[in-house]
Order: sequence, then structure tokens, then C-alpha cells
Amino acid sequence: MTGPPAGGPEGTEIPRLLSAQFRAASITEFAYLTPRGEPLCWPVTPYWYPERGILGISTGLGYPNKAYYAQRHPRVAALFGSTLLQGDAVVLDDDLQANTDRYVREMRAKFLSARFGLNPLSVRLLDFYLPRLWIEITPVHLLADVAGGSLGTNPRSAEKHRPSMAPGPQLNALLRWVRQATSAVVALAGPDGYPSIARVRVAPGPEGSVELESAPGTGPAALTFHTEGLAGVRLDALMARGRVETSDGIVRFVPRRVVGFLGREPDTRPSFLSIFPLSQFPRAGALRATLWSELSRRGEALPRLRVPR
Repeated sequence: MTGPPAGGPEGTEIPRLLSAQFRAASITEFAYLTPRGEPLCWPVTPYWYPERGILGISTGLGYPNKAYYAQRHPRVAALFGSTLLQGDAVVLDDDLQANTDRYVREMRAKFLSARFGLNPLSVRLLDFYLPRLWIEITPVHLLADVAGGSLGTNPRSAEKHRPSMAPGPQLNALLRWVRQATSAVVALAGPDGYPSIARVRVAPGPEGSVELESAPGTGPAALTFHTEGLAGVRLDALMARGRVETSDGIVRFVPRRVVGFLGREPDTRPSFLSIFPLSQFPRAGALRATLWSELSRRGEALPRLRVPR
């Protein structure tokens, strides 16, 4: 890659062409670790700030685990196409009003659909969704052209084998995605404490497992699928939690649990509910309950829902 680097002096210098790719991206697969050290991976909207060399990720106060887990374990990762960014996260959670205003402003600037969807009327209806926490990530490692098997082996791979999940709606949903998708993203905890992520081809395997083209290690893993919609705003996503195992040269993901779109049942939805911000309303009740519980715990009021100038 050519051209002088972008980014500040505190983190890894980012080549300008790669910085432009980060800034133009509408979706990145963001991986982080639970307190037990197990990986989770969700597609999120990235906000790249080239003058600071910082990657921003937003999550709602109604589904705050990304931020809370990043506080516990700040080593996180994001996959941009075939480029893996591993970095150290800082959670910004002390000013909900500024965070919420920032989210509305950033979304409207990034997506034409959000410019229309987040208007002075609609934002008042999205009280369960808009209050925000922000995660800012300073790059530490950049790995270009990542492929499964290139990032080492997870030392947890010697853990006792867990059987595949029982047949049922969740497993059926996972296998439906496997049959329809050309690839998925597999995430594991790397030996240095940063998540390792790779995009790999998938195929149905025996006894409810998923055969993988390759993987960046073995052990506890997350397998993530997602679709993209108008202007890149995410529609549906499905994540399975389980293990990556190898046997006779074959790499398999053995699922133990499936999670649907931000915790919804892992199934399809009517197409009109996949359009932002209509896609948010089916889960309003659950998110609103979590939101008010978090506001009560913090001793704060709901921030003003507005379109900032």
C-alpha cells in the first residue's frame, strides 16, 4: 500500500488506502470476549476517525453487553473484508446525552436512509434504541489478507468436548443460514488475548455441525452470519456459540447455542421490518426494559431524543 500513514502517534500507523477503506465501510464484524474468555462477534456500523487513528463502535444502552464486556476485557478486534484490526478499547459512558447526539449525527452523515429515517418525529419513537454507549478502539495490530489457520491456535482447545445442540428451531435456523450463505465469520480468542477472526466458506456437517473451510484456531468460538440492506444498514444477523474442532484434517464448528438478531428468535422476519428504523420496533419491549433498568442503576434520566444541529 502506498502513501504516508494516517492516524495519531499513540497507536499503530494506518496506511492511507487502508484508512480510506475503514472510513468507507458500512459494516464490520466486531469481536470481543465474555468474562469467561469466550468470543462473541456481531456486525456493527464502524466509524473511523483518520485524524486520530481511532475506530468508533456504538451500542445501545438497551443492549449494553458489548460495552460492558469491553470494559472487562479491552482487547477487541474488527474485520474489514480480509483485513483484521486488533486493538485496545475504551468505553465512553459518562455522558449519555453527548453519546446519543453523536450517534444520531454520525448515522445521518453516514447513511442516506438514516438521514430520512432519523428525523425529528421518528427519534421520539426510538427511545428504546437511541440512548448510546460508545467504544473507541486504538489499533494495535493490523493483519492483512487474513485467512483461517493463519493466526495460531487457541490454548483453550484442550477443554472437554461439548456435544452439539439438540435438534430444534435454533439448530434449524443455523443450518438454514449455512445452506443459504456462501461464507460466515468465525471468531476465537487468540493466544495473545485479542480475538482472532476470519471469513470462511461453510457447509452443513454431520450431526448438526458446520464444516469450515479453515479457522484461526480451535476451541470456544462464535460463528456469525449477516445480511446487509439499504445503504449498508444491517438487516438480520445470526450468531451461534460453540467450539471449533478438527478431526482427520476436517475443521468443524460444533454449535451449542444460537442467538438471533440482537437476541430475537433466530428466524426470518417480514421484509418491511428489515428497513431501518422499522427494524427496531419488534424488539422495543425487551430493549426498553433493559434501558430503564440501566438508567435506574445509573441514576440518570432518559437523554433528550433530537436531531442535533
